[in-house]
Amino acid sequence: MNSAELFETRVRKYQKKSMKYMRYVLNDHFLIVLFFLFGFIMVQYSSWIQSIRVLELPLLGLLGALLASVPFFGGVATLLEPADGIFLSVVGQDFKAYLQKAIRRSWMLPILVMLASTGIIFPIVAQAFGTNLSMFVKLFLLQVFFKDLLFRCTKYAYRGVLHFTWMEKLGIYMIAVVNFFGMFLWISEGWSIVLLVIPVLLSIFVEQYYGKAAFVYQFDKMIEMELERQQRIYRLFALFVDVPMLHKPHAHRRTYLDGVLKMLVGNHPSGHRYLVSRTVIRTSQYMSLLLQLAVVSFVVALFSQPYYWNFIVNALLMMLLGFQLVGVIQSANTQNSHFASLVDSNTRLQDDLSVLMLTMVVSGIVIGISSAIGMRELIGLVGIVFYPIFGVFFTQFYLRFRFIKKRRKI
Repeated sequence: MNSAELFETRVRKYQKKSMKYMRYVLNDHFLIVLFFLFGFIMVQYSSWIQSIRVLELPLLGLLGALLASVPFFGGVATLLEPADGIFLSVVGQDFKAYLQKAIRRSWMLPILVMLASTGIIFPIVAQAFGTNLSMFVKLFLLQVFFKDLLFRCTKYAYRGVLHFTWMEKLGIYMIAVVNFFGMFLWISEGWSIVLLVIPVLLSIFVEQYYGKAAFVYQFDKMIEMELERQQRIYRLFALFVDVPMLHKPHAHRRTYLDGVLKMLVGNHPSGHRYLVSRTVIRTSQYMSLLLQLAVVSFVVALFSQPYYWNFIVNALLMMLLGFQLVGVIQSANTQNSHFASLVDSNTRLQDDLSVLMLTMVVSGIVIGISSAIGMRELIGLVGIVFYPIFGVFFTQFYLRFRFIKKRRKI
């Protein structure tokens, strides 16, 4: 089996594994939440677009910065494994075919993302400058050319002939921002197509300057980057189901949350309840998501005019937190399974449900405060009471049964 055939075998194996987890994502009730959230965003977006008459420079700069970041989405999926540092490193030139196939397949998802981002931005441009299909093509091609430049730099970084760190990436990003900004300024002009040549010239320079250099593949670096890439994907799957391959985050004591930990533990805690509560509070798996969604809640409240939309969106965010929390508690039970024989099964279940309920209440208060600050109206204070109550009902009438069902599968 040559290296190209080996890559195809690994692709099929990886796709099979990913589809197994995607079934949990696609069959989950959270898809309903996403549809409602997507509908809300589209309604707000279309209303905002209709109010646009002239694109001011700050908005052009923001759009340029956003589009310039899209090519950085998605890296090269080499699917390398730790043992490859020993076995594949001796095949020499034959590994070129493996890497070329990896780069070609790595184009699939970024192309879809770039098409989607262009489709989202294009209505803004069309509203300000008039509908012209060439504008869409220019914006899309500019993203594709910068993505090609990034892939070429990554390829030569793997060969060890190009020092491709965050500084070089920042430099490419700044060039991309300037290009997109210029494209928005002169997009209706025919000569704006000249801006498409800049990333192409950079790609030619990289190819000519580094393509003929002697090299040795940096397998340790490639394997490390591939493991990091897969971990990012597994963290997404972990929002819906426990993923054994996911590296569990280390617990770090957050002294400012000791009061919350004591509340979750209660006055007469069992060892099991303490361990579950500590996992929820002291690992970043749930707390980082809560912080991110609190920021989302603040931004939605800041820019959304009808106040009832804020309550709808924040209720959806609470549902997302609930789905994640069930997985975190289930993961804590798996890690602490050696304590199972020391605690009665019913007691352990009641402890889990109690921690689940109290955490949802605290999360509701956090979301409510964040939303109230963004709304800057008295009606926003209602959310500080409403979201914890919503969390209690959602836990009692849905998450409770979902948790018990997942528990029985173990």
